[in-house]
Amino acid sequence: RDRDVFIPLDRRAGIANRANADIFVSVHTNASYNRLAMGIETYLLNWTDDEEAMKVAARENNIPLERMRQVQSELGFILASLARESKRDESVKLAGYIQRSLVSEVQSRHPVIPDRGVRQALFYVLLDAEMPSALVEVGFISNREEEKLLDNKAYREKLARSIVSGIHSYLSSVPQHRVAAGDEKDSRNYSPRQVRYIVPR
Repeated sequence: RDRDVFIPLDRRAGIANRANADIFVSVHTNASYNRLAMGIETYLLNWTDDEEAMKVAARENNIPLERMRQVQSELGFILASLARESKRDESVKLAGYIQRSLVSEVQSRHPVIPDRGVRQALFYVLLDAEMPSALVEVGFISNREEEKLLDNKAYREKLARSIVSGIHSYLSSVPQHRVAAGDEKDSRNYSPRQVRYIVPR
């Protein structure tokens, strides 16, 4: 974005779909009633019985937790499709690369920030993505220490570079992939400069 404007959750993946994007990554800040909660975690779209993951998804989906439980039941049949399973496998890899890159970079300077790992939940923003997708929670704005870090421009740029590095690692790991420009490239010839990033405006 080039200004502070809200883009509805169900429109964000549509932007990526229309652009024939190779991946969809949604970047967020976390929050918790527990002011001591902190750390980095990356999500992929899937059913979960993890109560904490459901709370995060409910907050990001802007719905009550009880409604989140109902949504899980209603969307179960969608997530069971073969196409979704294939996309989910790639989403697991994508989320893993991004999480490792972020944690490695952040903990090198701020070792107290924990690695909360790769998790699963039903996020509306990921639901319609036709490509491997992930949702990144880069820190807790409800935690005093992380709030200070997130308010620092240099730290935010470090987070952004780490996410990009994770994306590059994922794309380099794919034997053959289609970059957003539409060309088929062998991973041996892959260059990060071939990736085109599309930010909703």
